[in-house]
Amino acid sequence: MNFLSALGFLTLIPVPIRSFSKDGSQIAWFPFVGLLIGGMLFAIDALGAAYLTPSLRAVFDIVFLTLISGGLHLDGLADSADGMFSHRDREQTLLIMKDPRIGVMGVLTLCLCFLLKYAGLLAICGEHGMGWLILAPALGRTMLTTGLVVMRHPQSDAALSNWLYQKGKYQYLAGGVIPFTLAFYIGLAEGLAVLFLFFITGYCILRWFENKIGGVTGDGLGALGEIIETLTLVLGGVFCACS
Repeated sequence: MNFLSALGFLTLIPVPIRSFSKDGSQIAWFPFVGLLIGGMLFAIDALGAAYLTPSLRAVFDIVFLTLISGGLHLDGLADSADGMFSHRDREQTLLIMKDPRIGVMGVLTLCLCFLLKYAGLLAICGEHGMGWLILAPALGRTMLTTGLVVMRHPQSDAALSNWLYQKGKYQYLAGGVIPFTLAFYIGLAEGLAVLFLFFITGYCILRWFENKIGGVTGDGLGALGEIIETLTLVLGGVFCACS
């Protein structure tokens, strides 16, 4: 039931309404939802590789990653970029992040994200390509769980999804072991690089949010998940190109 709740929360895949719960325990299943999305991405990529040019294949992969979550994380990335790069104080930054309109920094960040994903997907191929395609969405959703366990919401009284924040409940991180196991299955160097990328990127960005606004919002978590997914695809492209 918690898996279905996590699936309905993170994707546009329809699930029975009775599956939704608000106790926060479904965040433990976020990495598994990521693995499912990764498996679907691999299937779409394989189909594209059979019938499309490499460029079109990469574009269709990006379209799938965008649509499966309804663009929710990309929206968070754009809002976070507008707010966090605004050089305003805490309250003004939060107001900017709440604004549904997108600013220049949001547009530039989205363009950069799409370009990096395109480059990474274009380079991912061969024997280890499947692993990276599954790994990237899984690590992105694992980071969502990590942020919800180690961080707090900067304005918890006003947070519509405050129930998702489970600070200190480290048992919910157990499912995140599976994506890292997959990374080391691809290769030792690949696994170590993924570990470094995940923890250094996550630590630096979460600390940035903590210092600037006193915690991390839903938009911030979506942005971080999108960043991890994108950088993992780029890393996979680098390893595939060098192999």
